[in-house]
Amino acid sequence: AKSQGVQATPATLTNSYIVCDESRKMLELVKFLEEHAESKIMLYVLTCAFVDYFSRLLPLVPRLKDIHFDSLHGKMVQKRRSKTYETFGESKKGVLICTDVAARGLDIPDVDWIVQYDAPQDPSFFIHRVGRTARFGRSGHSVLLLAPHEDTYVEFLSVRKVPIKAEEMRGTGEEAAALAASMQAVSVTDLDLHEHGQRALVSYVRGYKEHQCHYIFQENKLKIGGIAMSMGLLRLPRMPEMKGLDAKGFFPATVDIHQLTYKDKAREAARKVRVDKKNAEYEATKEERGEQKKQRLINSSWSVNKKTIKKEEVKKKKKGNGKFSDSDSAEESESDADDFQAEARMLKKLKKGEITQAQYDAATAGGSGEDSD
Repeated sequence: AKSQGVQATPATLTNSYIVCDESRKMLELVKFLEEHAESKIMLYVLTCAFVDYFSRLLPLVPRLKDIHFDSLHGKMVQKRRSKTYETFGESKKGVLICTDVAARGLDIPDVDWIVQYDAPQDPSFFIHRVGRTARFGRSGHSVLLLAPHEDTYVEFLSVRKVPIKAEEMRGTGEEAAALAASMQAVSVTDLDLHEHGQRALVSYVRGYKEHQCHYIFQENKLKIGGIAMSMGLLRLPRMPEMKGLDAKGFFPATVDIHQLTYKDKAREAARKVRVDKKNAEYEATKEERGEQKKQRLINSSWSVNKKTIKKEEVKKKKKGNGKFSDSDSAEESESDADDFQAEARMLKKLKKGEITQAQYDAATAGGSGEDSD
């Protein structure tokens, strides 16, 4: 081990990391928390929405039912943040799920473990995070979860004089799939959990793009399908940021999302009122929407045929000497033009010797007689 004077973290702090596929990340976290149920742990995640989702999901995992969870992030009201800080500070064990708002400036005593579910966007915050443990000469531990494409972050930390060692994965792919299925089953029971899961994944993708170490944390290498499955989501959210990401490995739950309800009775009652109002408005405007659909079909037909109509109008314009008209005089003008062109053709034939003068006079006689009158 390097001396404290050389390394960037205290000699009493042991840093470790686990490289695992995104689809097994949640399993690794759950197994770790289960093994350290008697410890005081700070769990760092990437975004505020992830804090909100984890604080609802993790207490519902059966093997974690005896662990107390608190949450802390920058979008909470000050009163709630202060209460959480006080409660967790006084506790002997439990898990505080938080963002980097709790990475510096907070003096929380006797923290045993720092768990980093995600690396910080600002690499300097790695030191701040792990600095919440091993304080005042006490021993402490930290563990960082990394996806395979993020493993060069270990070298980055070494360059920054942060000693860190590898740990083996705790679970298997089969266990990860079983855990994901069980969490999907839990999400089906409460619309609130489903909604928070959707927001968490959206915020995660957006937050991932803000990593300062872009050459390590490349969003185009994210296996979003594995992440969503690991989180127990029922379906992938519809978002522009999903385009181009690897969605393989995600299996949506066979449930009609529109049939989900809130466990909270007050929220569910309010939701039903909104749904009933929307359905009533839908029925009230049914006839109007039918007329609008009919008009769209008419407009669509006009759009398809307007090129043909335009061509016909241009043809009429040419025949009418550049004027649009449907009057008898216009028809007469077109007839006169045709007679003139016929006479011109006969004159050319006369000059070429193709017809005699008598034949020419006979062919144009009708026109000459009318003019003389």
